[in-house]
Amino acid sequence: MKQSLIKFILLAVFCFSTPFLLADGKIQIGIVEGVTPISMKDAEKLLGQKNVYFVDVNSKEEREVAGNIPNAVLVDAQNWQNLLPDDFNATLIFYGSNRFTFDASNIANLSQKLGYTHVYVMLDGIEILGAFWKKSSKRTNRKMAKR
Repeated sequence: MKQSLIKFILLAVFCFSTPFLLADGKIQIGIVEGVTPISMKDAEKLLGQKNVYFVDVNSKEEREVAGNIPNAVLVDAQNWQNLLPDDFNATLIFYGSNRFTFDASNIANLSQKLGYTHVYVMLDGIEILGAFWKKSSKRTNRKMAKR
């Protein structure tokens, strides 16, 4: 009886919490409060436009495996602020590996605190983007990691 009650409570919690985990039909993992997510489709429309910068927050090792968006600003922990554009009205689209990491959201949040006004996070990250772009003519920069 006690186990049945526990199972029922867990099931109820899961069922009632699921709508709060989902927005637009997607799980909103990897986002911090105050940061605006952008879909891959919407981000792709901005690719190559003037005053739009894609900012890759992945490590060098992650980039070697998953690749990066061509012409993306590649940040590292030491000097990422110095790599951002001087124009605080520029559109910045941050991305990491996937929606299970918070690095892109955290750095995007810090960028807003520096005064940037058009800041977005592409939650799906480069891992999903590479697969998404295989369906179109776009490609990511990718070097296979040595095994």
